[in-house]
Amino acid sequence: MIRTLPCLFAAFLAASLVAADPAPGDPAVAPAPVAAVKEKSPADLAYERYLTLMKSTPRDSLAVLNAQFDLSEQFPTNRHSAVYGLMEIDYRDTPAQQAAYQKQYEMRMAKLLANATLPPNQREQLLTADLARAFVVARRSPSPVLPPLREKIDRLAALAPQSRALPDFELDFAKTLERVAPGEGTAHLRKLAASAEPEMARQAQGTLRLHALREQPMDLKFTAVDGRAVDLAALRGKVVLIDFWATWCGPCKKELPNVIKVYQQCHAQGFEVIGITLENARVLPTDSAEAVATKLAAAKATLTKFTQTAGMPWPQYFDGKHWMNDHARLYNIRGIPAMLLLDQDGKLVSTEARGEQLEVEVKRLLKL
Repeated sequence: MIRTLPCLFAAFLAASLVAADPAPGDPAVAPAPVAAVKEKSPADLAYERYLTLMKSTPRDSLAVLNAQFDLSEQFPTNRHSAVYGLMEIDYRDTPAQQAAYQKQYEMRMAKLLANATLPPNQREQLLTADLARAFVVARRSPSPVLPPLREKIDRLAALAPQSRALPDFELDFAKTLERVAPGEGTAHLRKLAASAEPEMARQAQGTLRLHALREQPMDLKFTAVDGRAVDLAALRGKVVLIDFWATWCGPCKKELPNVIKVYQQCHAQGFEVIGITLENARVLPTDSAEAVATKLAAAKATLTKFTQTAGMPWPQYFDGKHWMNDHARLYNIRGIPAMLLLDQDGKLVSTEARGEQLEVEVKRLLKL
């Protein structure tokens, strides 16, 4: 839409100038050529149809699904042919609608994957999207079925053993397995932690480290952005929320008013908050020491201004490393906001204390 506006305006302007009669004595001037408006390709039109359906209110999830698969089948090399957008668009549908959506999804995905001429990179994209959808369905189910999940992961691993998505899927499988058979998920994590694949092993080790906090007190010590010395050991006897967040994270900022409210209500009774910020200073390997210092200072200033404006008096850890944040990697934090609620002994009691549940849990622990 935006690309065509300059062309249309040029055509309108040129037509207006040509229509005017020249003044007496003016030399005849040939009209400037009018730039042709590029016609939309069939793939462009198919993508527009998909977008229209996606943005419609109310949205027909099944129609969106079919439009996206039509695009993928007819124009497999088009950059909009990936089906990642179909993962969870049926979340507001009724159970019956979700069942119909899933049946159609499975039929159309199977048809796409049956195409023997698919290039390996496109097949990898489809398998990745299909796995992501499979875990959405598993999370919704009170009794997820494990063999199809395992088969899909193995299929992706066979095609693309170096896929960056594999560690996430293996960890999601361990989490799902733990729901179905307590203890087996942890055993699967231990197996992954011994993997010869470094990233797989690192993430599994971090997740196991996080799980271990339910049995042993968390150790955390640093100097905050404002110069305060932070040591979790000194906060024993208090309930502490470790909040992994960032100023660039929309869901984090949406959650902040709730955290601030609970802090104001319960701080005097023994509730503390510690922020671990995944700020992105955008430091590059090629940056000079001076450039690094300048970028870190700018990111730190952005953080400080934000916390002061928002009314967040608690200490903040900052290293400017984005997803490479030291503490986030230590515990394999894969998404933010991530909130670790610790009891008076410094042990993890919840990773789900968000929204109204935060106040409930904090007051329960403080016996308020």
